[in-house]
Amino acid sequence: MYGVLTDLNFSKHWIFSNYFLGLKNTFGEKNIKIIYNVEDLTGIDVLFIGDEHFPPNRNIWMTRKFIDNCNKKNIKIVIFNNEKIYNSAYRDWE
Repeated sequence: MYGVLTDLNFSKHWIFSNYFLGLKNTFGEKNIKIIYNVEDLTGIDVLFIGDEHFPPNRNIWMTRKFIDNCNKKNIKIVIFNNEKIYNSAYRDWE
């Protein structure tokens, strides 16, 4: 079973809707479980975290109980993230 910890308010984090839909299309919707807290980790083999810096996500995964639970259950973690670059340090190439 695959778990997803992400902001489901896609109007704020639209890029994560692509990740979430990609996971559902790849693994099947019935094999995806939304993770809201440490108790939701039961039966999860792989956990996908969308934006580990997003405060509501951090409040879940950055607890000792959550980390210990993932380690105890040998849950593999995959982090999706993106960064918008407003100003590049590189010159424009022509």
